[in-house]
Amino acid sequence: MRLSDKSKMTNTIKPFGWKRNLDSIKETLIILFKTFLEYKTNGFSAFLIQIFYASSMILLYYIINLNFSQYIPWKFEDFLLFLFISFIIFDLGGFLLWDSNLFVAIKKGTLNTILSKPINPFLMNLINGAGSNIYVYFTSDLIILPIIIWYFDIQIVNISLFFIFFLLVLYLHFIFMNLIQSFEWRYLGISNIFMDIFWKLENLFDSYPEPFFRGSTIYKFLFLFPSFFVGSLLVPTLRGYEVILFNYQISILIFLIILFTFITYINWRYGLKHYEAFG
Repeated sequence: MRLSDKSKMTNTIKPFGWKRNLDSIKETLIILFKTFLEYKTNGFSAFLIQIFYASSMILLYYIINLNFSQYIPWKFEDFLLFLFISFIIFDLGGFLLWDSNLFVAIKKGTLNTILSKPINPFLMNLINGAGSNIYVYFTSDLIILPIIIWYFDIQIVNISLFFIFFLLVLYLHFIFMNLIQSFEWRYLGISNIFMDIFWKLENLFDSYPEPFFRGSTIYKFLFLFPSFFVGSLLVPTLRGYEVILFNYQISILIFLIILFTFITYINWRYGLKHYEAFG
């Protein structure tokens, strides 16, 4: 092969950029949609599971409000709003990680497939973990959203502030889960331990949101967990209530976003530099 031919081949292989990354996301969403249409039963079962879970949580909140309304400042409607926001955070912040398992990819060497693609390896790992049931969850969220806005008569100003804070909390939730997985680059299997603790705390804050912890000695430390901001910041903002420790919450929120993003970046940089596979 002549040198000029080699140069032509080399020039056709371009490094990944934003356009290539966005094209990969678009193609993935198309494939997921086709997968969803092909396996409608899975989507229907996911919808039933969501309905069952939402019904059980609504019943729990009704019982809690019935028995503890004199001790907590929230109304039953506030719990419903909290549940809806938590659903959206989980759907948007977690759908890329539902089937993602960096531990398995590193151990079995399947990460080679990710690294061989001409797009960002971190993004490729997220794309591989996306699930087709996201269309079920997004559709249900979009149906409920205008009902929520109409029922609670939410003001435009509150919606604007809520949208800004929502994006921050959503990203914090997303990067926190990625941070946990990124520790696989340091020690294989450790993310499973951290993720188990994360989901237990997630379930705790889903059942008992922020008002239950007011006045406790550990209150300020609970802002280290992304799901705690749903009850402490997002619900009060949307309802027009006073946000307790507002400046402290915003400062901690921004600080954690920067810190978690930086650590995740360092872990991935370290892992990709030292990664070796065989087979």
